[in-house]
Amino acid sequence: MVHCTAVSGKHDEARRLQEELHGQRAHRYVSPLNFALVHFGLGEHDEGLRDLELAFTERSAQLYLLAVEPRFDAVRGDPRFRALAEQHGLPATVS
Repeated sequence: MVHCTAVSGKHDEARRLQEELHGQRAHRYVSPLNFALVHFGLGEHDEGLRDLELAFTERSAQLYLLAVEPRFDAVRGDPRFRALAEQHGLPATVS
């Protein structure tokens, strides 16, 4: 939902929702992958890749979608994205 808000151009609202997610981390697990996707939606690729790396460190269960999830399309061509996926034994894209 926050990613959709970000890519629809509602950046202020997306940032507010992202802050709510950060606040929820005190009470429940929120994968860094969620934050990465928001950053990608906002065009903040450096921050998104940092959170994606943290998602790998935390072994986020959603990472199996890496090669097919359209929300990663914005960074799929980034060599850092490809290297990160390869480093963890996952494809960056489906052939």
